Amino acid sequence: MAINKQSYLSWSWLQRSSVLSKSHLFRVYLHFQNTASLGIMFDQINIKKVQDHAAIPVELLLLADPSSEMIDQYVHESCCFGAFFNNECIGVIVLYPLREEQLEIKNIAVAERFQGKGIGGILMNRALQYAQSRGDQSILIGTADTSLAQLNWYKKLGFKETHRKIDFFIEHYPQPIIENGQRCRDMIMLEKSLDR
Repeated sequence: MAINKQSYLSWSWLQRSSVLSKSHLFRVYLHFQNTASLGIMFDQINIKKVQDHAAIPVELLLLADPSSEMIDQYVHESCCFGAFFNNECIGVIVLYPLREEQLEIKNIAVAERFQGKGIGGILMNRALQYAQSRGDQSILIGTADTSLAQLNWYKKLGFKETHRKIDFFIEHYPQPIIENGQRCRDMIMLEKSLDR
């Protein structure tokens, strides 16, 4: 299914266009149904490709990657999709082309007050659609060895651990990164094969 540059979300659109499992999609939909306290309506979230990387709030990117220098190394060569609510960018996913037929998700982040509402799942779904539309065979993502919730979520989405980049966070980040009470050391790489 061809996706417009701007796609307003609805349950029927998700069902037609999703590469995520129906059970995961339904959980995403239910998250949106339970967001009345934030004043969010499911159809008010707008996912669009961000052409001007300066339009992405740096604070969002820093939620997933605490180094603006590292972000600068990949964001300008990447394809970015943003989740917008009332014209505010509340979530972003950054896709970096590794080689022919493979992308890497370099950054996926949702503003803290919108986390746990399924927006990350919607962004992930859009990334997988984009990769399939390019003819990619797989998509990669890396996360810290201390990012237990993220690792669990990626595995639920069908990503499989492929390898570790030993001491990645020690060698590439000047300041120690502490998560879940532990220092981040290794980057765990995961891959999801894309069905045609």
